[in-house]
Amino acid sequence: MARLIYTLVVLLLLPWAVIHLLWRSRRQPEYLRHWDERFARYTAPPSDVPTIWLHAVSVGETRAAQPLVSALRQRYPDHRILFTHMTPTGRATSESL
Repeated sequence: MARLIYTLVVLLLLPWAVIHLLWRSRRQPEYLRHWDERFARYTAPPSDVPTIWLHAVSVGETRAAQPLVSALRQRYPDHRILFTHMTPTGRATSESL
């Protein structure tokens, strides 16, 4: 029952999230890019390489994930690491790290 309520709340808040992102893009046009990954969709060309997908919401989570990414690279050198973000600043931080 709790899962049903949670799902309904998420679906009801979805239009607000879209409006918020559009409003935010007025000040930061970068918010208009990478919409799919914000909604847990990532369309990449098919690859035979195993992929580990990490998703960070903000700059803080991106920086906190740096040791995890290093450990994953050491433990799984043959895997690709896909890192998606909610914010443009989080994405820029991961590219610089």
